[in-house]
Amino acid sequence: MITDVHTHNPDAADAILNINPGDDIPRNRPFSCGIHPWMTDRADNDTFTLLRQTLSNPGAVAIGETGIDLMRGAPRDIQTDIFVRHIRLSESLGLPIIIHSIRSWQEIINLRRQLKATQPWIFHGFRLKPEAALRLIEAGVIPSFGIRYNPESIKTAYPDHFLLETDDSAEGLPGVTRHIAETLGTDAEEVIRQATINASRIFKNIT
Repeated sequence: MITDVHTHNPDAADAILNINPGDDIPRNRPFSCGIHPWMTDRADNDTFTLLRQTLSNPGAVAIGETGIDLMRGAPRDIQTDIFVRHIRLSESLGLPIIIHSIRSWQEIINLRRQLKATQPWIFHGFRLKPEAALRLIEAGVIPSFGIRYNPESIKTAYPDHFLLETDDSAEGLPGVTRHIAETLGTDAEEVIRQATINASRIFKNIT
């Protein structure tokens, strides 16, 4: 079962491990792979060849993290072009996308609508206000919450439109879940149960 939809910790249990094109492919565990926005200034056709090769592995369950970061990485037009190429891969392979977005959430919504994307999109490390959460959810983009988040946003997304992640947090899933449970006024077991149910709707092939 998948509860943690995005981690950089290879020892994390019940989690999708994030790797980059060209990294060693993990054995016997689900992973995601994509060109991070911070890597867009050095991505080329060879990088995309490595990405496609990695995603052909049966352990690949998602594309990403990818997206648009207006604070770091290549210029906006290059990042957008690379993100669009990931979207097309997502649609052709039938894989969800894990999105890194900084100051670009409206652009993410616009691209989803313009390209008529049908695969699930996961907004990783969601810290925006509840108004943004609602707009993204309406567009088919699911917020994923880690150790830092806007309390009102997670209340808006819970229970049916939220996911859990540890990313690079040293506290791991127990710490993330404990914080979120306190915010929601419920117990950690219930948060994990609901997050796992939500993940199972997205990652049908591994849950």
